Amino acid sequence: MIQGQQADVIAATAVERGFVTQLDHAAYLGRELQKAEAALSGGATYEQDGALGELPRSQEEDRGTKTNGRGVQMIQPAPADDMPPSESTA
Repeated sequence: MIQGQQADVIAATAVERGFVTQLDHAAYLGRELQKAEAALSGGATYEQDGALGELPRSQEEDRGTKTNGRGVQMIQPAPADDMPPSESTA
């Protein structure tokens, strides 16, 4: 077991002890440790794989932007009518 209050120290200890061997798992662990540290320092409740709070709606979301389920925005391309004409150099 590893206990601590600093995400970077916990992550480094996990790697040093050989608990983390895959890069995708290391990235996931890093994200969760950062959220846990933020919750601990801010007095919030930490829930694994949960968001720490609601984010305000962005202008992109108001324009019909979608997210991929993990909060990453996927911006839709503008219709061809809205795009400025391209400049060509001869």
